[in-house]
Amino acid sequence: MSDREAGRFFGTQRIEWFNGGLFDVDSALSFTRDELRTVAEASNLDWSQVEPAILGTLFERGLDPAKRGQLGAHYTDREKILMVVDPVVMTPLRRVFAAMQERVNGLMKDREPSPLTREGLRRANLPKWETNAEAEWRGFLDRLRHVRVLDPACGSGNFLYVTLRLLKDLEQQAIRWGAERLRITGEFPRVDPHNVLGIEINPYAKELAGVAIWIGHIQWMLDHGYGFPRDPVLQPLDNIELRDAILAYDEEGNPVPAAWPEAECIVGNPPLRRSVR
Repeated sequence: MSDREAGRFFGTQRIEWFNGGLFDVDSALSFTRDELRTVAEASNLDWSQVEPAILGTLFERGLDPAKRGQLGAHYTDREKILMVVDPVVMTPLRRVFAAMQERVNGLMKDREPSPLTREGLRRANLPKWETNAEAEWRGFLDRLRHVRVLDPACGSGNFLYVTLRLLKDLEQQAIRWGAERLRITGEFPRVDPHNVLGIEINPYAKELAGVAIWIGHIQWMLDHGYGFPRDPVLQPLDNIELRDAILAYDEEGNPVPAAWPEAECIVGNPPLRRSVR
């Protein structure tokens, strides 16, 4: 057993390697006996289906009330998030998906896909219409997997968490449709936390956003029968940037408009004071 592996055991219990910015500091908190008992009781609960949005609620309530407006920190529930994400992100993508399905159905013209080999694989020499149909399907998946959605003042990441799950749902729908319509063997989903981008000025909120997005991703994978990397469980998200979304400075210290990363869609709350969220 390596030194690193040996350090991940408490007695006979293996401690998961979580990683992520929230766990960079290993200082121990000072607890009373009652507080330790409360932590022990909480750790024995099943948190597998916890709603990541709770992190945003905790963050907002932990702020000084006088600074909530200054930071634009405002919790938004899922119903209101969907009012933005659905028409801005998902409706156009679903329209592209439907157009791809129509093109594939036109290429097939009531013909059945070639039978699979004994090993359950697609045959090497397929007719042109079938290779064209598969190219259409793969083209949509490729586009979906390269979608980037930005929340320029992401707070604890609720908009990005909801968006990621919806993108993964659409990818899964497309994979299943390809398997049924074209007899293409199932693919592993590739939409992941790197499809969402964020900017946040508060360091703690920035780290919470990364955790919320990873929790949402892992929950989705488990809910749909997939595994996920455990070494580490969480990975740092460089696509959640810690900075002001409105103001930046040039090399001479002069104020300039902040540049945003390239994204296909922008989501978030209406402007509140200095930031979008």
